[in-house]
Amino acid sequence: ASATNTINLPNFSAYGGTLTIAAKAAGSTAAATFRVSVSAVRGNGAGTVVLYEGADTGILPAASNGTGSAWRLDIAADTTNGGIAVTVTGAAATTINWSARFSNAEAVTAS
Repeated sequence: ASATNTINLPNFSAYGGTLTIAAKAAGSTAAATFRVSVSAVRGNGAGTVVLYEGADTGILPAASNGTGSAWRLDIAADTTNGGIAVTVTGAAATTINWSARFSNAEAVTAS
């Protein structure tokens, strides 16, 4: 994970929501959509992030067309950057455009 594929949480926060990802291969009708409920909490510092809903590897698309059915999603706690790491895997030698949205509610406290 890196700062470019992590949903960063502030200290002393909890996030809960739906991660939706749409993906489409250039030059074809191959496409995939992922929808995952994700919940995470962070204490004082990046290393305290815990995902208590949605963490998994090799998540299958909720819907797909063509070779999009073979694309995968990984969701994990990122204890380096302090957030939710989102990693996708498409097909070799294929340009795939990916777009993600995290619709969430959050609670943040002073400690």
